[in-house]
Amino acid sequence: MKSSYFKDEKHVEKKIIEKYLKSGFESLSLEELAITIINASFERSYKSQTGTEWPKEYKKKALERLKKAKFNIQWSLNQNKKKHSNAFKIQRNNKHM
Repeated sequence: MKSSYFKDEKHVEKKIIEKYLKSGFESLSLEELAITIINASFERSYKSQTGTEWPKEYKKKALERLKKAKFNIQWSLNQNKKKHSNAFKIQRNNKHM
């Protein structure tokens, strides 16, 4: 079960990175921004996929956007409703492992 989680986590990270490379930082949703912050492996995945470091200022910008939107990461992680993306379902499952 744990190996499936890591496969799914890598897939989500890959999709976020692809979206960022194609459309830029501003195109990322609040959920995607939260994943870039709370997923410890995101920066490693970004470097592995692009050969460059995830810009440090993006972490600050992501936090600012989430704060401005009053986005509650903890609330989102604890929700069982289907309205959240699969990315947060993965994060929620990881919290309980």
